[in-house]
Amino acid sequence: MSTTELREYELIAVLNGKSAENIAKGKTDIQSNFSKRKVDIIDEKDWGTKKLFHLADKETEGSFQYYKFKADPQTIAQINSDLRVNQSVLKSMLKKLG
Repeated sequence: MSTTELREYELIAVLNGKSAENIAKGKTDIQSNFSKRKVDIIDEKDWGTKKLFHLADKETEGSFQYYKFKADPQTIAQINSDLRVNQSVLKSMLKKLG
């Protein structure tokens, strides 16, 4: 990790909500990617399973997960890439705070 200052980010991830195992796998995958990228998790919330307005990978409902974390700005592109290739993540939105 470089010497740049860590910045705060928010992530909202919609996980495949077919079963509790899918949700647990998605959470574990995100947390392992965070630890691989040396991310400091500040807050984590499970917003529950909700019906999707638009289909995502032909799924009608998803489990919404919220993460607030600190990370090196240079790792954000890698985190986004990890989320895109993760089969458990239907959709995600990552935003810099402040």
